[in-house]
Amino acid sequence: MRTADDRLEAHLVFFPAEDALDAYRTDPRRSAAAPLLESSGAEVRLLAVRDVGDSDGTRRRRSAPGTADR
Repeated sequence: MRTADDRLEAHLVFFPAEDALDAYRTDPRRSAAAPLLESSGAEVRLLAVRDVGDSDGTRRRRSAPGTADR
């Protein structure tokens, strides 16, 4: 996702558990690419968020256009 003025880009990434996030953050391939990220000047912020669901309190899966629900 990106703001209309292209100044902010957000990536929403799902991890099923905290250990999966830890594995991603310590992956050697990610570490190897760290200098590229640092040289880009991008600011990185990690925010833990939760799905608030629909107004009835349920969580509904939404498919991308042109794809079937799974």
